[in-house]
Amino acid sequence: MAIRKPLVVISGSTSELPPGDTVEGVVLTTTLTAGSGLSGGGLLSSSQRVDVSLAAAPSGLIFVGTKLGIDGVTQADVTALRAQTITAGSGLLGGGDLTASRRIDANVATQAVAQSGTDNTTLMTPLRVAQAISVQGAVYTYTSTNVNRTLLNRERCTVTSGFLTLTLPAGPAQGSEISVVVPSGSANVVLSGAGSAIMGLQQNLTIDSVDKTVTLIYIDGTNGWRIF
Repeated sequence: MAIRKPLVVISGSTSELPPGDTVEGVVLTTTLTAGSGLSGGGLLSSSQRVDVSLAAAPSGLIFVGTKLGIDGVTQADVTALRAQTITAGSGLLGGGDLTASRRIDANVATQAVAQSGTDNTTLMTPLRVAQAISVQGAVYTYTSTNVNRTLLNRERCTVTSGFLTLTLPAGPAQGSEISVVVPSGSANVVLSGAGSAIMGLQQNLTIDSVDKTVTLIYIDGTNGWRIF
């Protein structure tokens, strides 16, 4: 295959440039053209460069205080934005004036708030509803025992033998509740707090009389279980 020699244009005529020859004053007409999104290029009589055509920085931007605005925005405009606010309503948190992006979140009840059953401003998730039911809406489970055992929350246990130790639920939530029924012939029933205080004291409680029903409700880490 024959090797094509470089072409040059001399006085409007095309001719081959012999290898190794130089032609002074020759203008090459072949060009490199920058397409869409590019800049640069030109005649190939010299080295050329093509660059990505970046958008020019927007003009007219000014700073008003610490906010970036558009040319023509006045301090009065910024003041007006500060006067317009997004307010979080009942059950919501967040908001603020319109000089910045704002976020609104649900104000979800904590476990303690849910179980207290007294708040009317926070929202309940399925978990919080279950936690509230565990201490507010659960019905009592009625049991009896003549041996040592651990009680469950909302359990009403009748003791059928004396000199037993009943252990209260471990790690109780605020509002947890148990009842112990001590009929005749079942005296000296010991209640163990399982690490929680009983009547504010870190010690066991002994029920030493019969025909009694003792109900205890867990208050908090200081007071522990209290008799009601």
